[in-house]
Amino acid sequence: MSTHFNNSHNEHELTHCFKSARSQSMAIIKQLSAEDCQLQAMPDASPSKWHLAHTTWFFEYVFT
Repeated sequence: MSTHFNNSHNEHELTHCFKSARSQSMAIIKQLSAEDCQLQAMPDASPSKWHLAHTTWFFEYVFT
């Protein structure tokens, strides 16, 4: 399922998308402590650190 980007323009765009997603995610959890990021407050909500990891995994798995 991986998509390889050989074109430097596409790599630049992908890097921009990843950095943008990470920046937005970090802004959302900015007020949380490291301990807060590990907590699962309810069964239907994953800890925020999981969301950061999933975003990273998505970009790494799909685009490398």
